[in-house]
Amino acid sequence: MVLITLGLLVIPNLVFAQQTGVVNVEIFPTGGAHVVYILPVNGSLIVDLKLIGLPDPNFLVIVQNEKGEPLPYSINDTTGYMTIITLGSSQLKVDYYTSSITSKVAGRWIVNFTSPLPVILKLPPNATLSAIYTIPEGISTQDGSIVLSFKQGPVLIGYVQPPVNVVVQKPITPPSNPAIPPGSNTSSTTSPGTTPQSPSSPSLPSTSLTSPIILGAITLATVAVLVLFLLLRRRESAKGFSEVDAQIIELLRSAGGGLFQSELVNKLGLPTTTVWRHIRKLESSGIVVVEKRFGRNYIRLSR
Repeated sequence: MVLITLGLLVIPNLVFAQQTGVVNVEIFPTGGAHVVYILPVNGSLIVDLKLIGLPDPNFLVIVQNEKGEPLPYSINDTTGYMTIITLGSSQLKVDYYTSSITSKVAGRWIVNFTSPLPVILKLPPNATLSAIYTIPEGISTQDGSIVLSFKQGPVLIGYVQPPVNVVVQKPITPPSNPAIPPGSNTSSTTSPGTTPQSPSSPSLPSTSLTSPIILGAITLATVAVLVLFLLLRRRESAKGFSEVDAQIIELLRSAGGGLFQSELVNKLGLPTTTVWRHIRKLESSGIVVVEKRFGRNYIRLSR
């Protein structure tokens, strides 16, 4: 009886510890989604993360630690898992865009995915829920959008997005010059000592730049510049790594942090040149450090 009571006291603590972290999903009117993971590392050197939808290849995937520093990662398109080398981080942030979690059927949008963490789902502005297949834990509104919270697991809802009315302003034609009565003198008369003044032309009405088309073009241009900036900034720092790279890191960790190159070659069963190429890649990424000990290459984890 005492053992059963102790077990009941321990189980809630285990469940609570597993529910740390959150996924924020924002759905756009076009059906695309912005996904942001925030989760603790808990001392793990390598984290395998199940993704909500596959990242859109047209946008950058950003993986950072709690300091905003980029972390190396790889994505398995078959399994939908992302493998991240944490480099001693205490928190991870994974940020990407996807278009594979929504579909449109008979004018109604369907959101369908499975999350490894609790979810905060934000629908497009003015969207209306049409079906709830997965019961949310909470519903609220934010800036005209419905926000739903779900526990980890499957999420399946339907919503209706009102049509977006685009108002196109017609160009305003300036008034033509008034007719000049016959016999009138069209030349300007100036008195001595005065400066001739040119006839004033009719002023054109100013065109407002608040047209939805102009605002849309400005928004698209701003997003394109931002994505290009991030891509150029992160291209070198967010390179993916291979399975061999992950095996080398795991072998070093299991050995207490370091091994000689010859030991890695024997454990991996790969040619020396192949292993050395992966070691140099990890060294350039700041993951390992290569030292000379007794005339031999000793590889150790940098953290």
